[in-house]
Amino acid sequence: PMAAMNKKDNFLTGGAHLLKDHIGLFNGTGNQVAKILWKEKSEVVGFEYTSEDILVIVIREARITMVKPKEEHSPIVKDLSALLGVDSIEGAKVHDNSLVLVTHEKKVYLINDLTEFKPILLAESYAERSLTESTIKNIIVIDPSASDSGKLEVLIPREDGGVHRIYEERTSLLEVVGSENLLNLGKVLHMAISPLSDKKQQYLLFFTEEEKIIVCESKVETSKARAISTDEGVPEFIVWCGGDIPGLVYNDRVILVGGNAKAEFYYEVKGGFHAVSELDGIRVLTNDNCFFIDKVPTALIEATAPMSNKPSALILNAFQKYLKNDPKAEDTLKSIKEESKDGLKNGIMGLMQAATAEFNIEDQKFFLKAAAFAKNFLVPGEFNSDEFCELLEHLRILNQLHIARYSRMITYAEYKKIKPKEVIKILLRYHCHFLAFEICKALNIDDKSLIYEDWAIKKIRLSAGEADEKLYEELKKKLSECENLSYKRIALAAEQEGKKAIALMLLKNETLIKDQVPVLLSMKEFAPALQIAISNCEVDMAYGIISEMRLAGMAMEDIVFNCSSVENGLSYLVAYCQQQRRIDPNDPLLGNIYEIGRRIDAKTYPDIARKLYQLGLSDLEEYDTLAGALHLSHIKDLSERVGFTMLKTPKGSFGKIKQYLPLYMEFLQGKEKHAKDIKTKEERDSFLKLEGILESLLQLSLKPATVGAADLMAKKLKIDPKVFFLLRLRAAAKSGEWGMFQEVIKKEKSKLPIQFFAKICIEFSNKDLAIHYIKQIKDAKEKIELFLVIESIKEAVEAAVESKNNDYIAEIQERVQPYDIQPLVQEASAKMKKQTLQPHLVFHFFKQKPQREYSYLL
Repeated sequence: PMAAMNKKDNFLTGGAHLLKDHIGLFNGTGNQVAKILWKEKSEVVGFEYTSEDILVIVIREARITMVKPKEEHSPIVKDLSALLGVDSIEGAKVHDNSLVLVTHEKKVYLINDLTEFKPILLAESYAERSLTESTIKNIIVIDPSASDSGKLEVLIPREDGGVHRIYEERTSLLEVVGSENLLNLGKVLHMAISPLSDKKQQYLLFFTEEEKIIVCESKVETSKARAISTDEGVPEFIVWCGGDIPGLVYNDRVILVGGNAKAEFYYEVKGGFHAVSELDGIRVLTNDNCFFIDKVPTALIEATAPMSNKPSALILNAFQKYLKNDPKAEDTLKSIKEESKDGLKNGIMGLMQAATAEFNIEDQKFFLKAAAFAKNFLVPGEFNSDEFCELLEHLRILNQLHIARYSRMITYAEYKKIKPKEVIKILLRYHCHFLAFEICKALNIDDKSLIYEDWAIKKIRLSAGEADEKLYEELKKKLSECENLSYKRIALAAEQEGKKAIALMLLKNETLIKDQVPVLLSMKEFAPALQIAISNCEVDMAYGIISEMRLAGMAMEDIVFNCSSVENGLSYLVAYCQQQRRIDPNDPLLGNIYEIGRRIDAKTYPDIARKLYQLGLSDLEEYDTLAGALHLSHIKDLSERVGFTMLKTPKGSFGKIKQYLPLYMEFLQGKEKHAKDIKTKEERDSFLKLEGILESLLQLSLKPATVGAADLMAKKLKIDPKVFFLLRLRAAAKSGEWGMFQEVIKKEKSKLPIQFFAKICIEFSNKDLAIHYIKQIKDAKEKIELFLVIESIKEAVEAAVESKNNDYIAEIQERVQPYDIQPLVQEASAKMKKQTLQPHLVFHFFKQKPQREYSYLL
């Protein structure tokens, strides 16, 4: 593709010009296919295409605009000022898919990837900084395969003569050797480099202030240069015609020079023209037409030159006679064979080469028909017909490229350099999937996965609003035609487009787990990824997936649920926890597998809890085993096993529990400040674990099969009967066993303050039972406070009236404003059958203006 910048009616390209209006995008035939509005007013210092058809426009104010080869041609703008720490770019040059930038501070940067933009410094102040801003029009980049250093080299003209040679933070003066001595380049006005040939060769071209043309190989240290004089004046710029003929471009013509000969091509057109170096010629683009200047191939001259006696010309002559039914056609072909043993074969090859040099399809056909006619007069085996058939297919493809919507009007030499797979990639950029399939069919390319993959991605992106099931069926039907297709990129594209359901359905067709699992992890679909790893016995991969869950910030409960939904998932989780524990004994998340079980509520998920207990019982420490055993005691089929485990528990396992038990009891009694004494992680973990163990004792003590184990546990811990009583109450309340809660209180006949029972009911949200116990509290102030905590305003008022204390009534009214408690006061007073408050006092109290508002506990 080509691009040009329009300024009013003038055709401008790739120079330091102020842009207005728009940028035109053209196909290979010179037809404009798109127009991009251009609002930048700063000077353009770089304007070229990358090898992946990305148009790169660099402006002086350190900004880059990129236009990717898509239908919509939407520009992407990048600001380089912060990235490079500069505010001015003096020059830019695209090489392959890289970009070389020259800043005003004379620093040279290389950006290899135009998606990540990670600059590499090639030179630090290669020259003195100029006081004025000036655009560097001539920058040459030598490919690493064609340079002396084997590295990418950058050439920039020196202001006082010569050329800077820059690579790998090295700067030197370019030395060009003539036939005998070093050539003095002097001040270089223009530079050009030829396209990289198949032999990895490039040639440099310099036009000096003395109007001399100097030509040399890009490997200047091992080659000799030659000088060509010209009297045509200074050109606008210079180009290469292929890799061997210099071209001078003026306002109205292109002059090719070589030795003592020259050729002129005039283009006196409105708006001027632009010339581009290509592998085997020069492409000239005007506002109306596209021209191609190339050196006529020898094979075409031999076949078509007047009075030529070359075998290819004689074959054409014979074929023309054959078309006219002239019997002398056969005699002509026989004479070629008689004159030279390989004459006829060489003539056929010459016609094949001549066909590749023609753009006109009818001319191609004529040469190839003549060659096919002559082939009939060869002995079988004397000529390889496969070469002829292969050429036919390549020319068919090339001709299709010439007429496609985004045509590549390239020569056969350029096509052969690109190679079929690269041609397919080019077509896919422009959604030409049908033509890509035709190329595979013509050239017997079996691997069509790239085409199917690209088609599916484009299909997903262009199917907004289509039902997922219908779209998936269309994709599945088409993609089933391709064997060994990877669904990885397709699924990722679907996920990016918000079609996660389609992505998951597509991944079911993926056969390689190395492609399935990473995509599932990127989608946060951990359970399916773990299922795939486990079913394929990939232990390390399964552990990696669990680690990914942790890195994603997933709570351990959620990790357990994900693993439990997968067959054998909990087994892998326990094994992973054990492995991590050996690596890091202080890992806070995996220190106790039964803490996980306690958090997930084993009553609701008994199967998960049972599985964790059975998997970890034999390997974990007794302390953790004890915790797990107590936690699972409510599961019927494990009750006896739990009791047996506790009876066998060594005394040493209770050390940590006994150490923190007094502190834990103080914490339960409301002395939170003591909890601050727990500083280390080990202490904190043991303290929290203790809560789970002690609260589980109630379950054991109320079951015949385990009551003995519970009593033994209490004795081993030397728990005070009052403390054990309180723990049993809290455990019953936490489990919702309120009948049992009251039964334990009646049975034990504890001397603990009634406030303890009320506060436990409040903590575990049993309001009715809390009211029952609060009413039994003798301290009126504490009674009223607890009533207000549970929002029992009526009971609080009754308690205040009963206490005959007007201050309590005033306090209640202040805390529940704007609610009016006067009716409740009157009702409570009536129940007492006497007037506890003077009427004028009550009236005066309710007339007071509220000083502040309270929101009571919800």
